[in-house]
Amino acid sequence: MIRDFLSKANKHKRSVLTALTRNLETEVKAAPPGLDIASIRRILIVRPNHRLGNTLMITPLVQEISNLLPCATVDLFVKGNTASVVFRNYANIGRLVALPKKHFSRLHQYLYSWLQLRSESYDMVINIDAGSSSGRMATAFAKGRFRINGNLPEQEAAHFPDYAHLAKKPVYNLRYFLSAAEHQAVTRLPIAVQDILLSEPELKRGREAVRKLAEDKARVIALFTHATGAKKHSTEFWERVYRRIQAEFPDHAIIEVLPVENISQLSFEAPCYYSAELRELASVIANCRLFIGADSGIMHLASASGIPVVGLFNVTSPQKYKPYGNGSLAFETGTGTDEALFQAISTLLKQELSS
Repeated sequence: MIRDFLSKANKHKRSVLTALTRNLETEVKAAPPGLDIASIRRILIVRPNHRLGNTLMITPLVQEISNLLPCATVDLFVKGNTASVVFRNYANIGRLVALPKKHFSRLHQYLYSWLQLRSESYDMVINIDAGSSSGRMATAFAKGRFRINGNLPEQEAAHFPDYAHLAKKPVYNLRYFLSAAEHQAVTRLPIAVQDILLSEPELKRGREAVRKLAEDKARVIALFTHATGAKKHSTEFWERVYRRIQAEFPDHAIIEVLPVENISQLSFEAPCYYSAELRELASVIANCRLFIGADSGIMHLASASGIPVVGLFNVTSPQKYKPYGNGSLAFETGTGTDEALFQAISTLLKQELSS
């Protein structure tokens, strides 16, 4: 009964937020001609979502701001505690305003977070996801001189085949906004990869953990066999993948990275690594040669750790969520064969060896 009430309350909340933000701009506008870029010193990024993958996909935008507006400080309006872990080593991050994951059980903190949002003034407010009613509400509610919300004009978005990607769209939006000021943002430079900015001590600890798991084998492949809902692949699928890696790449060790639920689709047959600490998990993955896993927050964590990733997609959109950079690729298991998958894995491993 309580669950039904909370579900109805959430639906009502979304309806109210949608009505309140209906008049917010849905198309990104270019900055006024002659805007002094140096005057943009306080920026707010709005992404009130607690999921790991969605938080990591903010990192390319934060890097872009650091490169284009090096004197700017970035505040984040988020949900939960994930952002404080992800952005720990980012020097340009200022204040984190975090909504609680459960609004109704922590109503006081929820309301206080909204009041905090209003307590500062910003030169620019950037909404990551215009489809989020809470994101639109926060963008409208915050005190901002300029707001970036929505999508590029169709004729502008058509220039970028990867515009739909949720890590890249906000970067393209920012570049378009700044382009009227004849800033270097008009260039077509590659967009930064997701990056959790691991420190050298973190990498060293991860290297030691991998060495022990792999029994001193230098080449290690990490598997993540879990995912939520329909994104999860079957036990039979993962057993085929595991056996074939063993047969075709005998000089590589295989480790399984376990989810927070501490479960395995391989019945814990491979050496396993478990940690509830995201940065520890990232440091272990960073010391592997290749990561293979379904679309999930851990897939994005692997991508942000700086190694090649094979992202397995069966229900979600690769155009929005695929790993990129470092030779990473998306593979659609619903249409691709095992032969095609292992050809892609073999190609990545050969590229890694030759680099």
